[in-house]
Amino acid sequence: MDNHTQPNNSDTPSDSETPSMDTARDNLARRSGWHKKPGSIAALLLVLAALILISAWLTGSPAKTTQPPTPSPTPLNAPQLAYEIETATAVPTFQPTALPTTEPTRAEVISYVIQEGDTIFSIAYKFGIAPETILWSNRYELGDDPEAYKPGVSIYILPVDGVYHTWQTGEGLNGVSDFYGVSPDDIINYPGNKLDRASQGSLSMPLLSALNVHLIFKFLDEFKPDVVHIHDPALLGVMGQFWAKLNRVPVFYTAHVLPSRVLDFGAAELLHQANNPATEAIAERYLLNFYANCDAVIGLNQTAADEVRQFGYSGRMIIIPNGRNLEMFHAPALANPASPARELAFVGFLSKRKNQAFLLEVMKHLPASYHLTLYGEPLSPDHLEELQQTVAAHALNVTFAGQRSQQEIAAALQQTHIFVSASKMEVQSLVVIEALASGTPVVGLSNETIDELVDESNGACLPKDASPEEFARAVQRIGELPAPEYQALCQAARRRVQHLDWSNIMARTVESYRQVLAEKAAAQPKSPLADLPALVERIPDERLRQVLADLQERISPPLEELVERLVLSLIHI
Repeated sequence: MDNHTQPNNSDTPSDSETPSMDTARDNLARRSGWHKKPGSIAALLLVLAALILISAWLTGSPAKTTQPPTPSPTPLNAPQLAYEIETATAVPTFQPTALPTTEPTRAEVISYVIQEGDTIFSIAYKFGIAPETILWSNRYELGDDPEAYKPGVSIYILPVDGVYHTWQTGEGLNGVSDFYGVSPDDIINYPGNKLDRASQGSLSMPLLSALNVHLIFKFLDEFKPDVVHIHDPALLGVMGQFWAKLNRVPVFYTAHVLPSRVLDFGAAELLHQANNPATEAIAERYLLNFYANCDAVIGLNQTAADEVRQFGYSGRMIIIPNGRNLEMFHAPALANPASPARELAFVGFLSKRKNQAFLLEVMKHLPASYHLTLYGEPLSPDHLEELQQTVAAHALNVTFAGQRSQQEIAAALQQTHIFVSASKMEVQSLVVIEALASGTPVVGLSNETIDELVDESNGACLPKDASPEEFARAVQRIGELPAPEYQALCQAARRRVQHLDWSNIMARTVESYRQVLAEKAAAQPKSPLADLPALVERIPDERLRQVLADLQERISPPLEELVERLVLSLIHI
């Protein structure tokens, strides 16, 4: 796959230029901050302090309450919904099929000006690539329309069959790779892309530059969402919240991270900033401001909801779990219990929080017939090296499979006898849900997800302080079950997560949107502008009617009060 990363800004080459792979890489690195080393604690503090000022500007600085408010979370039950979810018009999406790959004779992308008599097929033959590649690599400029390919038009010519991808604001490597049905490694390892994993990290955190903020606001202005739903309280989430407040749009936030553990995730985990008193104090104030600017906070389960309340949030709390497209994991086949080998699997970032080191200790106490596959990319190269050294030193039957697409994970889980997890914290783990949906029993140390979803009927939930020997015994007990008992465990695993199918979660989420929108509409006093269309129709002057109609469409909520006076004065003339 040829997946070039060209920034979508003024640095994009013109039709007459030959795109430089090095330039594209460098531009993207500057936008995403991949070339930078982890910052110091001072830098982190400055960023957090700035965000606090922004969020405090919106609603002020709320004080943390010592006594949690009395309102309890209100779970929404999909079966009780008395409405039908409208089906949005399908938006065509680009979904390429696999193309045969060829050995490239060049690595760079070139520009070619279409000549008189050229066709898509003749150009493809000239450069030794498929016609689909011509279309796919020029869809940003010309679309998927062969009629747009006319003499004099400059097009991109890839060195191999594949896709020319222009990196968009907010995109991450994982999302792009899922879209194209490949793994992140496929993109990174293709020589023509000239990408270096060591300097680029996960490629999942774009730089929130002034340009990107402008593009985000421009998109939201054009899209005009009824609700802004945030899943990350960091920089990008604050920008969405800021836009929503300016435009009087309700803000929802799903708390995927417990407030008390927010510094154990993401950049803080990577920079080892957790448990620093100064950082914790700033993060606490920042989160309180962020919560205060939300119209509703969604807890993934009762545990999460209770902690957010105890942290000081007094607004609307709703419990809606994570959802998944479970159909992808409902293949009829299950892992063969008669196989002499036992396949174990873990999926997720390789990090200390995910505790793969504990799983390696477990493997020391299992027979040689047990094999563990670790799927996921490392949070840091050093941690991966530590794990690999342990495997080599003890000759453990462990494979590091790296990052894989969702389709590949679904296929792998069908061949996995037991899913294992030693994660120290998982508010609601999607991979555990996926494993259970696949009919794969789960053995895990106690955390928020394991406690909620796993028991003796579908696996084993072990205490947090369980030893590797105890964990190994639980794994081996399930691995040695007779076929009928093992298959009963598999069927129970699937039943346990049926309610978490994405269709159910979507219905519950939409219902929560409607409740908040209805309440805000009822609480907001009627604006004189609401009667403007009827008033405009009563004006005899056609030109004035048109001016007022155009003015109404251009009114943004922050200017509404000012414009009201102007419009009403004009109407009364």
